[in-house]
Amino acid sequence: MKKGRFLLGFAFGAAAGAAAKLLYENREEVYILVTDTAKIAKDEINDFVGYASERFSDVGEDVAKKASKYIDIAKEQIHDLKENIIADLEDEIEAVEETGEPAGEEATENNAE
Repeated sequence: MKKGRFLLGFAFGAAAGAAAKLLYENREEVYILVTDTAKIAKDEINDFVGYASERFSDVGEDVAKKASKYIDIAKEQIHDLKENIIADLEDEIEAVEETGEPAGEEATENNAE
């Protein structure tokens, strides 16, 4: 078993040494390859970051538009409700001024008793 491990270690060491020698002898080519690959990777990362940034911006704009739409709907409903309440109160005031009694359903029920 020790002999097998030694031979395996020797083989890996020889392969690593051969790779190191090959890289050293072709270091200029390796340098160019590594720098070109790094530049390509940098460009790809920048493109991805730009795309992601645009998408997040688009999503943010969509959320803002939808929120604004719902706020406008709520404002309209509140305005309509306010107008209805004012109209009801004006009718009630007019009825009290004319008859001296409230015109609502409660007044009708109270008069029936």
